[in-house]
Amino acid sequence: MIELTELQLHNFKSHRNRTITFGPGVTGIVGKNGRGKSGILHAISFLFTGEVDTATKRECITVGESEGWIRGSFRLNGKDGTLERHLTSSKVILTYDGETYNKVSEVNALWNDMLKIDSAIFNNVIIAKQGEIQKLFSDETTVREKIFQKINTKKLMNYFFLYFAH
Repeated sequence: MIELTELQLHNFKSHRNRTITFGPGVTGIVGKNGRGKSGILHAISFLFTGEVDTATKRECITVGESEGWIRGSFRLNGKDGTLERHLTSSKVILTYDGETYNKVSEVNALWNDMLKIDSAIFNNVIIAKQGEIQKLFSDETTVREKIFQKINTKKLMNYFFLYFAH
């Protein structure tokens, strides 16, 4: 299991320079509307999957800035590492178990192999987007189905079992 221990955001959405340190256990992100809570979740998603919630990565760069990046420190299998992804290029750097990788295809293959992350599951279930949780519990079947159509449910079953009581 991976533990995200620190997240650094540089010119990512509304966060010019922010470092967040995560302690053990569950972390809650709270604050007033418009303060960047969703941006933090999008940064974590970008770090783990390489995908952004906008049409292009450049759209995630803080207004008025020309570059941006996300860096995460993590612990996996008792070993510390870092992963850094950039918004102005495909630059990515993974440091883990005494090795440094910086070829995009190599990093993505290794990262996916280590974590076994399916980006559709991660972006639609693990990180619940604003307004999506309520839809999961909607009385309308078609509303719930639209969310689950984004997800390969056979792969989802390999991660965990979802139970919805009626």
